[in-house]
Amino acid sequence: MSASPSLLGFAPSLAPRRSALGSHVCVRGVADDAARQYWDGMNRRDVEHALAQFSDDIQFQDLLFPSDKRGKKELRQHFETCLEGFPAGLRFEIDEVSKDSGDGMCGMYWHCETEAGDAFPFSRGLSFYKVNAEGKICFAREIPEPAVKPGSMGLAFAKLGGFLMRFIPESVKFPKI
Repeated sequence: MSASPSLLGFAPSLAPRRSALGSHVCVRGVADDAARQYWDGMNRRDVEHALAQFSDDIQFQDLLFPSDKRGKKELRQHFETCLEGFPAGLRFEIDEVSKDSGDGMCGMYWHCETEAGDAFPFSRGLSFYKVNAEGKICFAREIPEPAVKPGSMGLAFAKLGGFLMRFIPESVKFPKI
């Protein structure tokens, strides 16, 4: 059992603060609600409702795709593309949510189900969300389950990649993730 902040001699502030994930100022305690509202919109195929949960300068990472979506225009296109590709009646079901404990962030894991309530294959995923001072999601990372599972071969490729990295000149700079 952990001690409450007040027992430790300080009280948690409800004021916005700078986040370690970027320069956005976060509002505390609302990230999980914003994420649930986003998923509710996607399940109803209501792109406007889903988009309303995001800031204008959203950075959205869906790791099934090669590049981030930046801003609502790109995010709208992404949502519309995804909804066109989903089978009719497919729903995202949230399994667990880490409630925003006051840091403006939450995580969740989820899966998809058919209209009949059956689990959809290869549809589990993890997501992380961060909100800004207005309570809008300003950063999202979604990590869907891969349909192809490389297992030990993936570990072998990682090991090979680590070996090859030793031969890349120091002048080559890789972007930070």
